[in-house]
Amino acid sequence: MKYYSVWKDIFKDLFGKCYETDQYHLTTYTSSGNVVMDLIEESDRRKPKIDFIEEAVKREEKGFWAKLFGR
Repeated sequence: MKYYSVWKDIFKDLFGKCYETDQYHLTTYTSSGNVVMDLIEESDRRKPKIDFIEEAVKREEKGFWAKLFGR
């Protein structure tokens, strides 16, 4: 619980609505070697892909006069 309380704030996009209950019991449990890395990978996978080079080129397409006059 102590780790989950931190992870749910850091990885908000992975943990939607969360509830604490005693009504459900885990019947099987598989431990992961590194849960944090798994959470980071899944979080990165869900983020939109941004082509930073294309974005920079779009910004540089302005001509000299447009840059000079701030248009």
